[in-house]
Amino acid sequence: MQELTQHYEPASTLPLYLKSVQTGKLHVPGGSGGSKSSFVWIQPLSPQGTLQIEDERIQLASGEGVLLYAADNRVQRIHSRDAIFRAVTFGGTLALSLLSSFQLAPGLYGWDEKSVLSAFLRNSWEASLDNKDYTDLEGSNLLYTFLVLLKQCAGWRSPVAAAKRAPQFEKLLCHLQNEYADPELGIETMAKVMGVSPQHLHAMFKKYTGVSPYSYLLHLRLDKSKELLLCTDYTVKKIAAMVGFRDVCHYIASFRKSTGWTPEKYRSREAHQLAVT
Repeated sequence: MQELTQHYEPASTLPLYLKSVQTGKLHVPGGSGGSKSSFVWIQPLSPQGTLQIEDERIQLASGEGVLLYAADNRVQRIHSRDAIFRAVTFGGTLALSLLSSFQLAPGLYGWDEKSVLSAFLRNSWEASLDNKDYTDLEGSNLLYTFLVLLKQCAGWRSPVAAAKRAPQFEKLLCHLQNEYADPELGIETMAKVMGVSPQHLHAMFKKYTGVSPYSYLLHLRLDKSKELLLCTDYTVKKIAAMVGFRDVCHYIASFRKSTGWTPEKYRSREAHQLAVT
């Protein structure tokens, strides 16, 4: 099979989106070029094959796949030694918090080939990725369905070279998922949860997510506020307080900088799009 890479230009407002799909003998793009929360999912299209990640060889068979942080520099040095693989790079402000919520740590996963996940990968997933003529929203929905099924049907087996520190980091991400609404939550609290210095915390966030701890928490709060804007009729001021902002003006300014719209404009725009689909 000839190596094929498809790149996508996602809508900037989507919190989860497809970035690229590569099929063939892999040389995966990634590393420091990854921004914010980006990940790579790799699975064999052949019955079995070997991935080389730095000095580590990973044997993969049908019913197995690898999830990696795209921001890790070691992702630049992934090669498939023999078989045909498919690498799907995805990201968005929701990606990291979603994986944390689902407790999907980077590493090696395996699943029963008679499972719903296996059927999804053989049918909807492969057919959709082979067809680049689908909308950004369809791509986002496809990714979300995949992650839900990965959570439900697959088991985490082991870390890999690009994810050996993930369990320690996942502890903090789970804490942020539970405590993001606390306006007192800050760098010092995060560092205590991790048991590291603030400087070390900052370095780990930059390594694993490509952003600072503050930026990650800010985007997490903004994503949570989007859910409230679309699913409730609460005022913008109440929503700002519910997701951890002390000042509604700060919330509105941060929301506008992230999305290009005020919270009210975002609410009315998304409601209109839902009404016409």
